Amino acid sequence: MLWQVDRQAWFFLAVITIFNLCLSFVVLVTGGSWYDINFTVIVSALILIYVMLPGTREAFGID
Repeated sequence: MLWQVDRQAWFFLAVITIFNLCLSFVVLVTGGSWYDINFTVIVSALILIYVMLPGTREAFGID
């Protein structure tokens, strides 16, 4: 659905990325170390930034 630039795929990617960041935050708060989740947080943050860019939102017809 991402290749076909489907609006639902954009929404799914945004929700999953935010959920992933929330889970990483919970792991960090409950005693996990930054070393355990640093890759997940960095990749998720980059994906979320890319998804929220105006050009990406426009391509998916969000605005």
